[in-house]
Amino acid sequence: MVIIDDIDRLTAAEIRQIFQLVKLSARFPYVVYVLAFDRDAVAEALSELGVTSGEEYLEKIVQVSFDLPPISEQTMTLMISETLRKA
Repeated sequence: MVIIDDIDRLTAAEIRQIFQLVKLSARFPYVVYVLAFDRDAVAEALSELGVTSGEEYLEKIVQVSFDLPPISEQTMTLMISETLRKA
């Protein structure tokens, strides 16, 4: 399992390189990629590089996607407080 996080924080060229790497090596047996990124930011960065549609490019490479809802500040504070209390 290969986990790549914060892809949306890379430059547009680096983002494209990451997805090219994934595309080229994704067919290796027993290799699974978990990619974490802001879909809109990555699609926009890919579009800046001349990709006709960043969304369509992502759809060709990413087989299964999960959109996580944003977490509220209140919920995050509660989770941190509970974790610290248990420690």
